[in-house]
Amino acid sequence: MFEEMMVMVEALVAVEDVYFDFYGGQYHLTVNDFEGFDQDWNEVMREFVDEAGVDALLAWMEEHASSIEGDFYRQFHFDGFDVEVGFTSYDI
Repeated sequence: MFEEMMVMVEALVAVEDVYFDFYGGQYHLTVNDFEGFDQDWNEVMREFVDEAGVDALLAWMEEHASSIEGDFYRQFHFDGFDVEVGFTSYDI
């Protein structure tokens, strides 16, 4: 199952739609949805290179996780590994 997920993750990492890391005993997937600020300090959201790929990965995780916790940052529990999902816009 991990290998199947990683095929999707690696394709999205290649176009910088997501960042993927391992620390604190679990994997962390960060969806890169925030571009920065404009000249008036308004938030500028980033358009995904592969929006369908991001949607497919998140849907796959929801379908295949044995359990899901959290409302903001979400923890997806799979057999043998856990993945926390967040968005770059959360850090604003």
